[in-house]
Amino acid sequence: MDDLATFDVTTTAIENGQWKNEIGLKEGNISPELSWDAQEDWEIDAEEQAAAWEEGREAAAAEIAAAQEEMQEQAAPQEETWVCNAQLSEPSGYAGETVRITLAQNDTIRTVFEGRTTFPYVLRVEGEPGVSEGMAYVYVLDDNGNVKTTTSYKGIVFQKQ
Repeated sequence: MDDLATFDVTTTAIENGQWKNEIGLKEGNISPELSWDAQEDWEIDAEEQAAAWEEGREAAAAEIAAAQEEMQEQAAPQEETWVCNAQLSEPSGYAGETVRITLAQNDTIRTVFEGRTTFPYVLRVEGEPGVSEGMAYVYVLDDNGNVKTTTSYKGIVFQKQ
């Protein structure tokens, strides 16, 4: 390579708009973007260059953020699922009225069923993660939705799936 002709080419760096010298080959240029002809009135539009740089930076930042989010999702521990499969006996005096069945675990109480049903009622619900026991309540309602009677079922067992 020592016998190849070399020359100085002055270019502008896209990253910071400063001039730098590069050594290149004069003969054998096959790149259509490069020309060995003198260029007059050649200007770089600084705003276009800055916009292109910012667009590329934003695209790269978005790709990095997406990759980081995917890695965090993969590394995050999967939440445990705890379920019960309990049988609730018929409340005393029940005559087919509407019922509301709730489940209490720790400080959380939620309605798991409301409507007409038959007993024994099979309670198959997902509970709070890591909580192995709860309590169920069956509220028998009158025609106006008011509670007539309440039956509690202690010791509803949840198992990790």
